Amino acid sequence: MDQTEQRVETGSVVSINIEKETQQNANVPPPDVGYAWVIFTAGALAIFTVFGSFNAFGLFQAYYLNIMFPTTSAQSISWIGTLTTTLTLGLGAIYGPLDWFWQVSAIKYGNLHYLKAYYSVLETR
Repeated sequence: MDQTEQRVETGSVVSINIEKETQQNANVPPPDVGYAWVIFTAGALAIFTVFGSFNAFGLFQAYYLNIMFPTTSAQSISWIGTLTTTLTLGLGAIYGPLDWFWQVSAIKYGNLHYLKAYYSVLETR
């Protein structure tokens, strides 16, 4: 068995030429590692943004308690942070797999929702 390996699988003899397989594998170009780093960086930035807003809610809560809603209890204001965290992480787990099937639609609808939220904030001023 110098360059050929023989195996018995379910009563039949299978012959594999090892030298030919290694030559074919040597001609395969390496995977595109640059794109993988772009995806990794974008995911890291998204996670930094999400968890940064969760951690910064303490500042928002103090602002809401002292300036915007001074007569409201802290327990009522804390529901804002709880609801934000729950919707962001919970709906992300539900709608994340939709990105596998409807990528363009998810991007379009996501952009529309962000624009709607942005302009609704501008209208309140």
